[in-house]
Amino acid sequence: LFRGGEIGIKEFDEMQQLFKYKDKSTIITYCSKTFLSFSKEKDIAESFIGYDNKGTYPVLFICEKPSGEDDKFLHTNIDVEEYSTMPEEKEVLVLPFPFFE
Repeated sequence: LFRGGEIGIKEFDEMQQLFKYKDKSTIITYCSKTFLSFSKEKDIAESFIGYDNKGTYPVLFICEKPSGEDDKFLHTNIDVEEYSTMPEEKEVLVLPFPFFE
C-alpha cells in the first residue's frame, strides 16, 4: 500500500536522530489516531504528495504486509475501492492506532 503526503522538517529531523542510533524501531505516527487512506497504486499515492508546502518534505509511505502475519494484517485495513465514489483511487483505509516499523 502507498500513501503520499508530507512530513514536517522538525519531525523528520527527530526521526533521523532516532534511526541514527537504532537499527530498528517501532514508531506510532502522529496521525495514527485516525483512519489513514492508502492506495494500492504507487502513482495514485504520488499524486497526493505536497511538493509546494514550506516547512515540510514530500514523502511516500510504503506499507508492506509483514511476512507470516496474514491474519493480523487483514484486521488492520479495509479495502473500500468497490464502495468508493472515486474507485479509481483504489483506496484502502488503515484503521486507527496502527504500528508502523
